[in-house]
Amino acid sequence: KKTKLLLTEYAGKINDGTQAIENLHKELTKITSLSVDDNVEEGGFIIKDHKADTWEFQEGHPTFIHGLNRMMAARGFKSPELHVFMGGFKRFKTGTLVCLAAEFVRDGLNGFYADTENGKRAMTNRIKQHYMGLTRSELRLSENKDKIGDVLKKVGIMRGDLMPHYFPPLTKTMDDVQFELDRLYDEFGWKPDFIVFDDLDKFNPI
Repeated sequence: KKTKLLLTEYAGKINDGTQAIENLHKELTKITSLSVDDNVEEGGFIIKDHKADTWEFQEGHPTFIHGLNRMMAARGFKSPELHVFMGGFKRFKTGTLVCLAAEFVRDGLNGFYADTENGKRAMTNRIKQHYMGLTRSELRLSENKDKIGDVLKKVGIMRGDLMPHYFPPLTKTMDDVQFELDRLYDEFGWKPDFIVFDDLDKFNPI
């Protein structure tokens, strides 16, 4: 509320020059220094305060990519973390993310796949391709369609599930993602352990 009032107060003064902006920055700094976070922990001296019984290690959820696990302190993903996968055009970014998400589900985690490029049907097929080990054309064959249910049933034994949802590019924000997650929780009591944004650049800022 204080921030909103300040921005309203200074809105007409910004054109007066850098002094107005500096004064606004000072006032905003005061507000942030007053904020209270129950999760903040006091620091301590590494040497003087050292106690062997205070060592704590948070275990991450490992991926099937062992080299990726070795690069992370927790030897896998953990919450809350944001990992950004970057690469050029057609460099198998989506394929990698689909494989990671599908295997996390096989491990019993729930995942939400926020897609902005392919569409829900295409993403559903790619996930099925991964589990079946088939190409797109092989997935369409009638003999394979009968096997898909059995394979997915085995994956579901671990109680995980994956929800792909399409958000048209450059028209949606994180609020739209949150709205869909709230709807899923209200209707099914379901919430994800991890979320994939593919890709993050296609969401409008808020």
